[in-house]
Amino acid sequence: MQTITTTITILVGALAVAGCASDDPLPDAADGPGATDEPAIISIESFDFGDPVTITVGEEVLVRNLDGVGHTWTADDGESFASGFLEPGDEFRQRLDAPGTITFVCEIHPSMTGSITVVAG
Repeated sequence: MQTITTTITILVGALAVAGCASDDPLPDAADGPGATDEPAIISIESFDFGDPVTITVGEEVLVRNLDGVGHTWTADDGESFASGFLEPGDEFRQRLDAPGTITFVCEIHPSMTGSITVVAG
């Protein structure tokens, strides 16, 4: 009887410890202040980048090409980001680490413009 009680106690303890575990990794210090798990999303649709976006320093932007043709997402300053050619359905991720407002353009369709504002956290 002692062996069964000891075995049950060990199993219950193991289950309790397993129940406290999480599949989510701890935040990475390299992510920096303001970093979140969910990126801001810019959807390219109908030859438009949508409304201006505001994020916090260290956050990531996800650009999705939902159009039936290719586009680019390129910062006007030539330094902040450049997605390269995005086929229909492609996505591009970029973390922005400096505050300010960045205007951008589709290099293929220069009438497509937009802006993203990065604020200090």
